Amino acid sequence: MNIFKELKEFAKELTLLIVEDDTALNAELYELSKLFFLDVKTAYDGAKALEIYKKGSIDIVLSDITMPVMNGVELCKKIKVLNQDQAIIVLSAHNEVEYFVELIDIGIRQFIHKPFKDEEFLYRLLKVCENVFLNKFYKENEEHVVSQKSQHVAIEAESKTIDKILAPKQLSSKKFLTDLQNNSSLWSVIEEDIVTLIEINDDFEIYINYIFEGNLSSGLLLKISELLKKMQTILSQIDFMRQMAGLILDLSTFLKEIDLDSLDSEQKNKFKMVEFIYDDISRFIQTVFVYKDTIDVFYLQDSLKSSIEQFKKSILNSPIQEEEFELF
Repeated sequence: MNIFKELKEFAKELTLLIVEDDTALNAELYELSKLFFLDVKTAYDGAKALEIYKKGSIDIVLSDITMPVMNGVELCKKIKVLNQDQAIIVLSAHNEVEYFVELIDIGIRQFIHKPFKDEEFLYRLLKVCENVFLNKFYKENEEHVVSQKSQHVAIEAESKTIDKILAPKQLSSKKFLTDLQNNSSLWSVIEEDIVTLIEINDDFEIYINYIFEGNLSSGLLLKISELLKKMQTILSQIDFMRQMAGLILDLSTFLKEIDLDSLDSEQKNKFKMVEFIYDDISRFIQTVFVYKDTIDVFYLQDSLKSSIEQFKKSILNSPIQEEEFELF
């Protein structure tokens, strides 16, 4: 499934609030976003955006930083007071990095750096939509999930979308969960590696921060490659997770073999997209090894595969196939 089709699938029941004082950019973002979202609302300053936010249910807020009346930082703070779990994406210019620490401190993790291409914008938006969609699904089906764990009863998802994505693979997922419940030694082996996996992923995040700080180097890519290889080694010992392990090995090999000196500045800048891959891997580790859930494991594997393919094509400037531009 390409990025456009995925975004339409995950965003079609979501509401987006765009907050951007540049009228031209605001209009451009609106026209692009309305192709995917159930509803798109717009505001040109933080005060008006907060007013809109308080009136109705907003799934995702997309906000600029520098705006009149109330800037984006203040807006984000006020929204987080109202709803700590609110999904927020911040549009930032390169001269606004001094706000990053302040925003990160209040729980903002999603940034899109100006200027950006439509493809980059949609890709970032997709990742946030996936998280919002899955969080909604878990909340709506929490009792069903508990029932599945205790009685091995299949979840009857109320959402047609989640059925469409997960139904063909639920039987395998259920079997794995049942096997784990009935085989304490298997979980014992897995649990021994949980701390190691989390530590590896924490180091991965640190290296990603180095990339965002402008410290990209062949040595750094080699370190990331080695981290991913360690993660792959752990996962490959479990039959059920060998597909995920293979995807991680593919990324590890790509980072090890890429000739950084042969890339131009634009290609090097795209290495920041590795953060999307980190998000997918983190979600996988948390879902399987911390929550001991398998409800969306197959989806997480597909998501990681998509992220890696998109990342590699962006770095290598590979052309996108014509069908990937089909929005309908």
